[in-house]
Amino acid sequence: YRCDEELVSDLEPSSKLETFLLASNSNVPVLIKRFTFRNENPAGVNTKFLGVAGGTVQLEDCILECGGSPGSVDGVYTNSRICGSFSADFPPPYLIVRFCVFDRCGGSSGVTCLNSCVNIKSSLFIGEEGGDNAGSKSSISAQSSSK
Repeated sequence: YRCDEELVSDLEPSSKLETFLLASNSNVPVLIKRFTFRNENPAGVNTKFLGVAGGTVQLEDCILECGGSPGSVDGVYTNSRICGSFSADFPPPYLIVRFCVFDRCGGSSGVTCLNSCVNIKSSLFIGEEGGDNAGSKSSISAQSSSK
């Protein structure tokens, strides 16, 4: 993933967050299967590959490849308040992760959950050894959430 500067040229130049935001109001989970997320953003851009704002999202057999990327890169970020006033229109985020690889996510964690529920099974979190750009501080971080 890389921010296309031509598409966002009208946006505020101080925008430093890049994410693919999902919100679902359906009873059926949104399924993302066999997908590879790869960061190509420059240093100084905070990247969260996938932001879950509401509803159920299932990641299955995915690779979130952050290794070697400059800047802060998180795999998945869930927060019911990420979409502001629209959050009342969606149920709380519920993330299901199965058979995924989180490769050297150098942000705060591979999966960050706020005000949500997460179910992670049979997934691999790879950290980088030593150095200033060592892997994430934790594999899974949850606040006001269940995991």
